[in-house]
Amino acid sequence: MRFGGHETFPIRTGWLSKGLLLLSNGRNVQFDDPSVADVLGVGRNMSKSIRHWLHVTGLVTRDGRNAPIILTELGRLILSRDPYLQHIATWWALHINLATQTTAAAAWRWFFNDFARERFDRLTCIDEFTRALERKVNRLPSRKTIARDIACLLQSYSTPLPAEPLDPEDATDCPLRMLKLIVQHRDTGYFDRRFIVRPIPPELLGYAFAQMQGEDHSGHFEIPFTDALVLQFAPGRVLALDAEGLASLLNDAERVCGRDKIQTFLLGGERMIAVVWKSPTSWLADYYERVGA
Repeated sequence: MRFGGHETFPIRTGWLSKGLLLLSNGRNVQFDDPSVADVLGVGRNMSKSIRHWLHVTGLVTRDGRNAPIILTELGRLILSRDPYLQHIATWWALHINLATQTTAAAAWRWFFNDFARERFDRLTCIDEFTRALERKVNRLPSRKTIARDIACLLQSYSTPLPAEPLDPEDATDCPLRMLKLIVQHRDTGYFDRRFIVRPIPPELLGYAFAQMQGEDHSGHFEIPFTDALVLQFAPGRVLALDAEGLASLLNDAERVCGRDKIQTFLLGGERMIAVVWKSPTSWLADYYERVGA
């Protein structure tokens, strides 16, 4: 379980695109090299942050500490179909990857799967994450490290209310804010997580189910509707959906993706969901195909 790595910077507009394009020629890129930071047009710490975000969103991988960083299947797909990350479906996919990380981005996994509060302040979030870690890790990171991870997470997703004046030249906002998963009330400092009906591209529901199930399945799998709301890594958790929101997205998925790929049915009086198994990347490719990207 790893902490930090982001150098206190949330993802900024254009960062992941720059990283993907730099890696696309296949050369061994060292993100902590000052010359690479110059090519990216950022400082050295920001360059290392870009490397971190490329890894934890699942866009790149490496076989060992000294091995070259290479694009994953997802990284190659996005580079070819949405190289400037303009589609909100791309950001939903990256968010799902963050929220289902098993080795890195520990704060993201905890927040979107285990943190129960819908209204909270920053200190409460830090305290509850600390208590959760005390139950799971032998060596607790410092309070400062925990606070920095929570601060980065909240800054990544929080949309301020009232809204701040927009500056078209400002590229420091994190694109994950587009997902509207967290609201920050500027007058009180409190945050709200809202489990609601969300305008999510239906293919991303399939992506979330595939990410939840992992690589162990062939054919199709079935899951109770209630489990799809509450289990760790389930769509209800990582997409912040209530029962109405999940039902609405399922209806969209049946209509857009087809009932041969995803459908609901009754089994012994219990509402079930059946999903054809294919890789998360294949679900995202279906979205790009549908919209002509």
